[in-house]
Amino acid sequence: MSGMKKGSLLLVILLSFSWIVYLQIIDKDTPSRQIELSTTERIPVTYNETQLNHSFNQVSAHKQISSVRGLIIPHHLVASDMIAEALLSIDSSTVDRIILIGPNHGEFGDHTAISSNVDWELKDGLVQCDIELYEELLGEGYIAEDVVVLQNEHAIMVPIPYLHYVFPQAKILPVTLSENQSIERLSALGERIAPSEDTLIIASIDFSHYLTESESYVNDEITISAIESMDIESLYEFDSDYLDSSSSIIVLLEAMKAAGSTEIEILGHSNSATIQGLDLGSTTSYYTVVLK
Repeated sequence: MSGMKKGSLLLVILLSFSWIVYLQIIDKDTPSRQIELSTTERIPVTYNETQLNHSFNQVSAHKQISSVRGLIIPHHLVASDMIAEALLSIDSSTVDRIILIGPNHGEFGDHTAISSNVDWELKDGLVQCDIELYEELLGEGYIAEDVVVLQNEHAIMVPIPYLHYVFPQAKILPVTLSENQSIERLSALGERIAPSEDTLIIASIDFSHYLTESESYVNDEITISAIESMDIESLYEFDSDYLDSSSSIIVLLEAMKAAGSTEIEILGHSNSATIQGLDLGSTTSYYTVVLK
């Protein structure tokens, strides 16, 4: 019995030593292996391809606006034609990186800014994540990883196929933003992601909610005036009567200020009642805006 115990003990020691050696070998390659594994994970994106193509076909003529570093678009498919027209106004050859920011409607997750390092699989191609920027922001504490939150956030999922249609070569970093955070934190994130010449920051947001058509136009004028004057303090106080993500607008504007891109041009303005030709007692309004 004693001999058997000694034999068993020797076997355990040998197995343990082999496992330690194996871990040491694997550990040498850990960084590259982790990046390789993370970038090969793909999340399928479900979207209406017919509606997408129709929206872009509706844009019969559009002007190309140079030096655009920032953009505001809706995330309701009711306004899909507005999304398409705004995206086509930008010279796609100048954009290699897109930072897509929008509200965390459900306030899910345990961080004020949530992203992920996965790629997004569409019917006609793959939208690659900007792993380099993701790793930087994650390491610096600006974002946290939670792909489940992103998959369930229409402010992110709705625009992705439209972005891929116009910018098939661009890598995208999606980020959802909580409304429950300080203006200082939002400003810091905006300054951190100030865009270079090949980067486009897109705020995927809708404006006034649940108001009559006439009420929405009044509030929209107040909101767009604050955006044009870059009045961060006023925007921080706005609720869904004005827009659904003050956080996204503040981050966008602070990024534009840091990049010296403070010229604002309004491309379009409408609401769900006007677009659908209906007399609705409760509407959602939309703007498309470029910053350069």
